[in-house]
Amino acid sequence: MSYFTLGTGAATYRTTLPPLDREHSMNYVHGLFLLVGVVTMVRALVEEAATLASLALFLGMIAIWAHVIATL
Repeated sequence: MSYFTLGTGAATYRTTLPPLDREHSMNYVHGLFLLVGVVTMVRALVEEAATLASLALFLGMIAIWAHVIATL
């Protein structure tokens, strides 16, 4: 059973959380790491980060070329 604590100090209320439904269980990241494997998930995260970096560099290159062409 899961618990959620509201407040701090003397005025805290501990409430029980409802069990996870099917959609929340499918989107639970810890479960994905356990099911797929840590190495595979880390590899996917690194690939996503590399894709975003590549896209940022590409857009930066376009901006530089647009500036160079504008000065000609």
